[in-house]
Amino acid sequence: MPSRPGSLVVPLVAGAVAVPFALRRHVTVLLLELGVDVSARDVTQYVLGSRFAAFVLVYALLLGTAYWAGSRAADAHDRGVVAAATFAVATAAALVANVAVLTVLGSGSRGLVFAAATTVGTSAAAGVELAVVAFAGLAAGER
Repeated sequence: MPSRPGSLVVPLVAGAVAVPFALRRHVTVLLLELGVDVSARDVTQYVLGSRFAAFVLVYALLLGTAYWAGSRAADAHDRGVVAAATFAVATAAALVANVAVLTVLGSGSRGLVFAAATTVGTSAAAGVELAVVAFAGLAAGER
């Protein structure tokens, strides 16, 4: 793990950001399947609101934290280690969130294998995206 305590914060923030980041995909389905009484206009507002919240969390909170940690990094090797840790933590958090949604909604007619592959794939994609943002913040903070 990195030698600076500030670098440990980045994966933790990424884990916290990964949950709403992963759940933003499921807002419409959750509203419709759980029988929430909302109009089409409200569904649109909830979807756009969840996308905006995910954007703010990723690019303000995660990028800002990574920039802060990058300005205090001991060496360039820390960037890769922190990015790898961020990927692992964010993927795990997104996987937990996606499995929770899959448990609530069920696999439906898609089948269990397809649902599992989709869940793992989208969780890994979220981890990669958040790790790239963290790496960029670390690199920018180091300059």
